Amino acid sequence: MAVRSGVARLSRSLARLLRHDDAPERLALSFGFGAFIGMSALLGLHVVSALVVAQYFHLNRKAMLMGVFVNNPWTLVPFCSLSVWLGLVLLNRPRSIPNVEWTSVTAASLVGEVAGLALPLILGSASLGLVAGVTGYILIRNLLRRIAPGPATSSSRP
Repeated sequence: MAVRSGVARLSRSLARLLRHDDAPERLALSFGFGAFIGMSALLGLHVVSALVVAQYFHLNRKAMLMGVFVNNPWTLVPFCSLSVWLGLVLLNRPRSIPNVEWTSVTAASLVGEVAGLALPLILGSASLGLVAGVTGYILIRNLLRRIAPGPATSSSRP
């Protein structure tokens, strides 16, 4: 039941997007860029970054924001964990959690422990963002082509 309501909401959102004059490829490109930005390590700057990119490249802001919100507060912790793990794998570093002594944590000690994970987070999130962007582009483009009214073909003309 919940899946059906989610699919119905997605269909309504996509139908609203189709009211624009943008081609399905352009809307899908906007969504794909949004998904890439949403998966970036720029935590807290996703929406602003998406709006700036949409303005600069003349992309659809609504589709871009739909892509950004693929990564949301519910998915943020698993996504960041997966990003760090993937970054450690790509950098061929040991995949272990730093041992933090929580009774004597200070801001400086916490920053020192987490600083070693910054590069893996950036590399991992960029890799996952690229996969999400390309996958989102392909899925949304195909879905929009399927539900969008297409131009008349030459065989249907009198």
